[in-house]
Amino acid sequence: MLRRIIPFLFVFMSVTVYAQTTVTISSNKEYITEDESLNITATLNAISADDVTVNFTFTGTATAEEDYTTMAGPFTVAGDSEGHSGSALDYLSAPFGVYLDTDGNIYIADSDNNRIQKWAPNATEGVTVAGASNGDSGTDENHLDNPSDVFVDADGNIYI
Repeated sequence: MLRRIIPFLFVFMSVTVYAQTTVTISSNKEYITEDESLNITATLNAISADDVTVNFTFTGTATAEEDYTTMAGPFTVAGDSEGHSGSALDYLSAPFGVYLDTDGNIYIADSDNNRIQKWAPNATEGVTVAGASNGDSGTDENHLDNPSDVFVDADGNIYI
């Protein structure tokens, strides 16, 4: 039996937000069998009002369609809106670390594609800012091997 995965997230915190920005990360799996599970956890780090990072790790359980109500969304700001993974510039594969800069750019550690993608506001595809855009991994200075987090400082330096 297949059941639709309905990701949900409850985050309780107090953060002053000066600009409205929505970030949605979706699972690359839309259906799971009855005996499989998937959990969802999230971490938000608010260093200052201008410097907020969000890190997601996904896990959860199958939910029957009649057991949920859609309250808002979905909204996709990076990756394929259908939740498919891939290596083209408009896809992500196993995204982990996410960083949002003050200009609204989203930096994503696109782990399975061995790259860091930068998505500008309203962009239809990302730009590879670190690693090889074709997804090749390696140990030299032009390649990454499954990056899991990203941080960009005020000067634009990228830390992976």
